[in-house]
Amino acid sequence: MSFLSNLFSRLFGGKPKRPNFPEPAKDARVLRLTRDNHVIKTAEDLEALAKKLPGSRVNGRTWDLGGGILSGKDLRGSGNQSENQDPLLRIELGRVVIRNGFCRDVKDGLHIAAPEVQLRDMHWLDVGEDAVNNRQGAYNTKLVKCSFDTSKPGNDKTIQLNEGRDAEVVDCLIYGGITGIRLGDKWSNSKDRAKVKNVQFVGCETAMNLAKIGVEVKGCTYTGVRKQVVHSHGSQLV
Repeated sequence: MSFLSNLFSRLFGGKPKRPNFPEPAKDARVLRLTRDNHVIKTAEDLEALAKKLPGSRVNGRTWDLGGGILSGKDLRGSGNQSENQDPLLRIELGRVVIRNGFCRDVKDGLHIAAPEVQLRDMHWLDVGEDAVNNRQGAYNTKLVKCSFDTSKPGNDKTIQLNEGRDAEVVDCLIYGGITGIRLGDKWSNSKDRAKVKNVQFVGCETAMNLAKIGVEVKGCTYTGVRKQVVHSHGSQLV
């Protein structure tokens, strides 16, 4: 079915139907992030944010949102392709896990600036400039069972992991946007490795854009995707 949908889209230019995404409960609690509280530098910052979202809890460095919503409504930006917008969160604390929640009113992505950060069962109800990106030193970034509705105009790259070393994107769903996953480039080299497994790409212009890195790709599907993989700077599939 995926093959037929993709063929139809290529021949007739139609956009694939929006997939079924996880939705928050009607009474889901919302944390409206501000420029005063959207940076996580210490374990104390993580605890303080959790206290602002009823029903969420922190265990060590794992923040379970309890189905709650992180909202960027009060942050700077319009969600276009400008780089001068506030990130939804900026994580500067390593080995943090954020799980079981939703992101909404996203102007710019969740910025990861520390190693071994994981996002699990997180769902973007909309995406602005991007959904997730990482910075130098943020190796071993992992996204597991996440979904991204990037159908809103303005999205550039949904997932942008310039620090691609040991990155993993597994069991995720990406709908719409210009580029689904960007891996490698600024802080990567040809010896770095990353994994993309069981990702559903639906209606993306390009599913993956790879640079200076070797990527293991397994079990992915492409529906209404114009280009599956674009290589540059010596990237390769391994």
